Amino acid sequence: MLEPLKFSCQDHQGSDIARMQQWDGKEWKTISGNYKADLSILDPMVKDAAAKYATEKKITPRDCSKES
Repeated sequence: MLEPLKFSCQDHQGSDIARMQQWDGKEWKTISGNYKADLSILDPMVKDAAAKYATEKKITPRDCSKES
């Protein structure tokens, strides 16, 4: 399960923290602590994939610095 999601132009990922839950036949049980994504690894991967996709689809990426 995730924390509440909040999106913006600068951060359209939402939450980078999650925990695991398991159905026991009657209810959901939390079976882990919180896991935090390692953004030092994921951010470059996401940026590279997004840039490649934008190039392939001829999409001009938004400039978040120009938005309020």
